[in-house]
This record gives sequence, structure tokens and C-alpha cells, in this order.
Amino acid sequence: MYVHGRSFCTESAFCRTYHNYARSLAARAGALVVSVEYRLAPEHTVPMAYDDAWAALQWVASLSDPWLSYLADPGRTFLAGDSAGGNIVYNTAVRAATGVALATTSTLRVLSSCNHTFGETIGCPAPRKSGTASPCLLLRSSTGSGRSLRQ
Repeated sequence: MYVHGRSFCTESAFCRTYHNYARSLAARAGALVVSVEYRLAPEHTVPMAYDDAWAALQWVASLSDPWLSYLADPGRTFLAGDSAGGNIVYNTAVRAATGVALATTSTLRVLSSCNHTFGETIGCPAPRKSGTASPCLLLRSSTGSGRSLRQ
């Protein structure tokens, strides 16, 4: 699942830049990519974007769509985003880690770009040199509810 950036207030999952990125990512990774369209500020307050991403993750995890149930592997679910989208996927992962059940996903991997939208209280790790561990947060649960967030 990919969430686009642009300060919570511009662009779209359908804009050329993000649509082409999602297509390229799907082709290169051999993966199914769900690009999330979230409500933008200022018409919608910022928490709406978090709710939209959460709803998208619940939809992905439920495999209720026949297309997803046939093609998706819930055990290999990644959340990714850049800029504001990185902030949104981080908050979506934290929400999942607090014990809110997802239908079938038992492991989430979160790739989130680090930038000013995280704010001072969360902080950001220093950039990693190539060849070091992946900047990926793992969210695991044997019950599918996501109880811990590990780096």
C-alpha cells in the first residue's frame, strides 16, 4: 500500500507523478500496489488522511475484493509513503500496533520517508549508509491484530 506525499494538501494518487511511480514500483518489484487517495487539507482536517489510510489498509487486509483475494499475499504487506505519505503510513502502522484488529494481515512492513512532517516529538533516525540494515519497521502479530512495533 503506497500513500503519496505533498504536504497533506496537494496532489493525488491519480496525478501523473504518483501514478507512474506506483506503476513502476509494481513492475520492478513484481508486486501488487494499492495507491491510496486520501482527503486533502484544508477542505478536510489532517486526521481525515489518517482515517482514509486506515480504511484502505483494512480493505487490503480483508481481501474482500475478489481481485485482491486472488492476487494479494497478506503475509507480505508493506506500507510505504513519502513526505506527508510517510507520516500517514507511520501513523497507520502505530494504529495497527495498538491492537486494532486487521482481518488477515499478520505482518506489516513499513517503509516511511523521514521528514519534517513527523514533528519534534517523534524524531527521525540518521540516514543509513548503503549496505546496512533496512530502514523498515516490522509490525508482527500471531493474532493478526498487530501488538508490537519493532525496528
